[in-house]
Amino acid sequence: MEIIDPYKVEPTINPESQEHLEGTQLHRRVLSPMRGGPRSIDIGYNTFKAGLDVARPYAYSKDEFCYLVKGEFIATSRGDTVTMGAGGFMWRPPRAATERVRITKDSVSICAFGPAREDGWSHRLTSEEIDHLSTEELVNPRPIFYSNTLLIAPPWTNITGTIEFRRAISSPRMDVSRAAVSKDSSFRAVLDLRDEVWWLDSGKLTIVVDGVSHVVLAGQFITWRSDENAIVSSNEDSVLVIFSAPATEGD
Repeated sequence: MEIIDPYKVEPTINPESQEHLEGTQLHRRVLSPMRGGPRSIDIGYNTFKAGLDVARPYAYSKDEFCYLVKGEFIATSRGDTVTMGAGGFMWRPPRAATERVRITKDSVSICAFGPAREDGWSHRLTSEEIDHLSTEELVNPRPIFYSNTLLIAPPWTNITGTIEFRRAISSPRMDVSRAAVSKDSSFRAVLDLRDEVWWLDSGKLTIVVDGVSHVVLAGQFITWRSDENAIVSSNEDSVLVIFSAPATEGD
């Protein structure tokens, strides 16, 4: 287990991105194989300044799963325009292109990729590959936006107190969930052949691993490797966003 403050991670700059070079968008690769992370999942913490308007199409070779921590943006993908606000979720399947993104409020997003990105930017399709997508006869995928979540039983044991666990996205590559944990609640988290990244959206948690107690504050990540386990308790009402991927053999 590792607790990570995203602002202690240096930005990963794409030299071909004007937004990165100008600082209107900052991308911090919080967890990745480049930082010793697993091959199943990685996480980026992204900040965007209001007024940013990017009209260059982009798409990826991997599945992308995002949560909007704060702010708002308007995205146009294959003629469909969607406004996404804070608390929303998105799944971008491989080869699903977006033609334009407008940032209407200062925004923060958290995006996970599965499988993990092996390097800086090879997961981005080239402009030639995106142009080819638009001429293919097969129907091209679109990003999927989620405003509703499904209430399910928490995947934890030894639960005390009140936990509301909601699945936002379910896919073979990754599940994304939101858990509201009331003050003075606790549970035992056991990862069975899965790697996970938790984002503490609000509140404060205490996590005990191998007899050692760790305090996690809002705005921090908790990264878990397959087969780890811990006792988690809430010091105050807390909200977790959980990215969970099947572990890759050999990690």
